[in-house]
Amino acid sequence: MRLPVVPCALSAAVCLAAAPAAAIAPERVLVLFNAHDTADEDGNGTPDSRQVAEYYAARRGVPATNLLGLACSTLLDYTPAQYTNFLDEVVRPVLARADRRGPPAFDVLLFCYRTPVTYHGGQRSIDNAMYCPGLVLQGCPTNPPVVGNPYLDPCPGVRGDGRPFRHRDNTVGFSDCFLVTRLDGPGGVWRVMDLVDQALYAEAFLQPDEGFFRGCGYVDSRALKGAYAIETLTNDPDVASGRCDSYGAADVNIACGARHVAAAGFPLRWENTPVSIGVTNAAFQDGTPATNAPQAMFYGGWYNLDAYKDVFEWLPGSLACDLNSDSLYAWQFRRPVKTFGPNALARGASCVAGVVSEPYVNGHPRPYILLYYLLHGYTFAEAAGAAMPMLNWAGLSVGDPLYAPLRPGRPKVKDERPPSFAPGFPDIVTNAVRGIECRIEVAAEAEPEAVRAEIAWGDSPAMTNAPLRGQGWYRRQRLRFPELAAGGAYWCRVTATDPAGHCATSGVLRFDVPGRRPFEGVARRIPGTIQAEHYDEGIEGVTSHGWGLPERTFRGEQGFELKPTGRPEGAPAFLDGRQPEGAWLEYTADIATGGLYRLDVVCGGFHGRGGEIRLRQDGEDRTGVWALPTNAPRAYDTWTTSSVPVRLDAGRHVLRLELLRRHNAPLDRLVFEPAEERTARPRAAAGGIDTVAPSADTRPPRCPCPPTLPPTPPDSPRWTRP
Repeated sequence: MRLPVVPCALSAAVCLAAAPAAAIAPERVLVLFNAHDTADEDGNGTPDSRQVAEYYAARRGVPATNLLGLACSTLLDYTPAQYTNFLDEVVRPVLARADRRGPPAFDVLLFCYRTPVTYHGGQRSIDNAMYCPGLVLQGCPTNPPVVGNPYLDPCPGVRGDGRPFRHRDNTVGFSDCFLVTRLDGPGGVWRVMDLVDQALYAEAFLQPDEGFFRGCGYVDSRALKGAYAIETLTNDPDVASGRCDSYGAADVNIACGARHVAAAGFPLRWENTPVSIGVTNAAFQDGTPATNAPQAMFYGGWYNLDAYKDVFEWLPGSLACDLNSDSLYAWQFRRPVKTFGPNALARGASCVAGVVSEPYVNGHPRPYILLYYLLHGYTFAEAAGAAMPMLNWAGLSVGDPLYAPLRPGRPKVKDERPPSFAPGFPDIVTNAVRGIECRIEVAAEAEPEAVRAEIAWGDSPAMTNAPLRGQGWYRRQRLRFPELAAGGAYWCRVTATDPAGHCATSGVLRFDVPGRRPFEGVARRIPGTIQAEHYDEGIEGVTSHGWGLPERTFRGEQGFELKPTGRPEGAPAFLDGRQPEGAWLEYTADIATGGLYRLDVVCGGFHGRGGEIRLRQDGEDRTGVWALPTNAPRAYDTWTTSSVPVRLDAGRHVLRLELLRRHNAPLDRLVFEPAEERTARPRAAAGGIDTVAPSADTRPPRCPCPPTLPPTPPDSPRWTRP
């Protein structure tokens, strides 16, 4: 079906919108960092949380006296039992600084990298509670009340033209409200600092006019009330009232984002069918396929629950909000798996609004309000605040609070200066967990800069390998080289290209790859048992491939989660199973006799997954893809055996265990027995499973599980897939 075409111009009444009275001044921002954080990912001697705070203050002109270190937890969440810690470590220190007697000294609270994100077991957002911190102290001793946000603007452009934030207009009872955003998310300290540089680049160069840096606005509604026409959207009673308490009401209001993008003059790509952008049969308003979203500057849509479609090309300064139940899910916030918001941030989006847990239909930040406010010159802090329906709930906004790319009076400027590498960059660094990376940074003293990097590389000066390309536009980035040969030598050259097409090219760099060593210097013996956690010593990409993020284990910092086991035969630990798709581990093994073996993989079911694995010897497939059982016992530290025949060659060889699905079943050990001693059993998928008796230690896993949903707020339908 051909969808209605959005006109190129709207009436003057639609296009007319009031500009904000004045931007929020840097002096009105209180920057919060974790004083207990000691992590130093880039090795510059400054803890990461403080580094982000100081960097933001320097780039935005925030006074140094506006930085406040919180002596708070270094974990993501305050559990219900730690609620008083949350009050003492976060709420009271902020109130003491921000809400003294008289008018509040600040308008914006900015949480920085590695400060806690949630409380109440991942169900409530700390940032959302801090919109009105005084109310938190007045509420229930363990669970403050959910209240409406006085700054919510449910139908901007229909009833009024937006309003700047003022304390006197935004109180709950006798408690002042603040605007709250966060510089945080996946990708590490460099990626978080780049949220600032991306915002500065868009502020300098973004314009809706052709020939300038601009990008497209994407809106994704579901036509739940029919094929909407942009000219008549305001006739809908749910739009006129700003209601979002049903699927139809939410959908027609999300569609209003198309009005706002078109009125601002940016190219509009509106997908208004029952499917979402990135699906095979999705189509934009002009009938063209909506399978990709290039040059994405603004996105407002729904309902990508537990699913991120990697079809967006996020430009520097881009805004994204997908209304769904886990859009910024707490347990994936800094390590994205499937949820929309963390994946958008990891792939280059600069501002993302969402929720850490189930919000119900009318509790999620509203995409069309975000679009309206940012497109009409307001700061991101104001846009996020105006779009936030509830306080003491689940909402979370990631991005530079002062970002205002379309503020009135901006000069029209084109990016005409080629990028240049910062002194000392690019360089090559080696780390056991992250592997070998090329670090790239471009100078930004003369003007804001963001680039996309491409690396030519190979094991000879000809550099004939497929190029490595970064996803997103950044001032600084780290590109990890994939699988490398132990002890080998490689060459590379970097090209950095900005959005205007200007390039900078480095000289040729050479680097050497460290060698490998069996675990504790001793090769594993076959026949025999190989503990899953006893993979070879070496660096990421040489002896193993995981997240590339550090996990504290009995082996020191590793790229895999290793959890303690109470079973002597599995001691000291097991491989948790949380790893990216395509992860692998290698084991140097001395195989006494070549021939047929039965391989018993001792695996768990307590993550509720199965998974697929494969075993290779010196790179040669010896088992094929092998499905692990999905009906294994769910109790922690309870195990099942899944078996497969495997033919091995005698002598010293390298065995590679490939984990082919994201988040496989936990693995404890691999047991190799000659097939002649005992007939090889069929695979578990075909012939059932053998259960290993659980140990006395049945502790729950230390990794937090998804939270129990909070009670439904009044008049809010339970959120289910529309």
